[in-house]
Amino acid sequence: MFAGLLAMAPGLATAAPPPPEEEFVEEKEDVTFTLPVEGFTVNVFAEDNDGDQTAFLLISRGGLLAEYVVPATITDDSLTATFGSLGDLNFHFAPKKGKRKCRGELTFSGSFTFTGENGFVHVDADQAEGSTAEGAFAGCTPPYEGIGFRHALDGVHLKAIAGSRKHGASRRVAVNEWRRQDGSRSAEISAFLVGEGEGMREARGAIVRGGPAAFRRNLKAGTATLKPPGPFSGWARLVPGPAGKGTWEGSLTVPILGGEPIELTGPDFRARLFEEKPFDE
Repeated sequence: MFAGLLAMAPGLATAAPPPPEEEFVEEKEDVTFTLPVEGFTVNVFAEDNDGDQTAFLLISRGGLLAEYVVPATITDDSLTATFGSLGDLNFHFAPKKGKRKCRGELTFSGSFTFTGENGFVHVDADQAEGSTAEGAFAGCTPPYEGIGFRHALDGVHLKAIAGSRKHGASRRVAVNEWRRQDGSRSAEISAFLVGEGEGMREARGAIVRGGPAAFRRNLKAGTATLKPPGPFSGWARLVPGPAGKGTWEGSLTVPILGGEPIELTGPDFRARLFEEKPFDE
């Protein structure tokens, strides 16, 4: 009864305190730079996502790729990050002087050292050319052009995973095939050894594009065969099983930067094949 009276007479009840105002976090501008080192392409991208600042280091050559993800500190004119025991980044940046091709071009200077596992690469740079992430595409050609969802009608995907990153390491195989409006198909095939350590997430493996012969699948039957081009070797096959849990068998392997080739099939893998439509027509 008393509760009903208070509900009818809100002036007699104690007013609830207003919700606290959300604290405004000013994001720093994302920045990126690229270096050629010993035949490798070394790219660093640093982003600020509502105050959560992260640096991504990507090292690639001939389809092989290593990625390292760590916390970063980004200010209006500096970028710092530590890649565990592998290296440190301490760069200041400023707008590039003179004639610029892109609106957001920057000049980086300071110190960037990094040594890959088993010495597969040695980075020792005191300067680099880069840009803000937004300015990188202002009047410039994007460094990578994917298939583009707006030109894709539907896609077929295969994923096979063994192990867990949180429990040491995992091996991951992924195939993403998209059909364009002109009927052509393109498949991106990737495989990585993924792990965590020293406050860093790490993935080493390969990414390639494959033609129709590289990836054959039957959605209705739930089967697929994968024979990617180099640097991959061998093949893999998805055999459907009960409750959608198929077996992933074959001889597929891939080399990794700074390590021994990894096996990409076997009883430890969980695999599935599925379809996705990016837009409802």
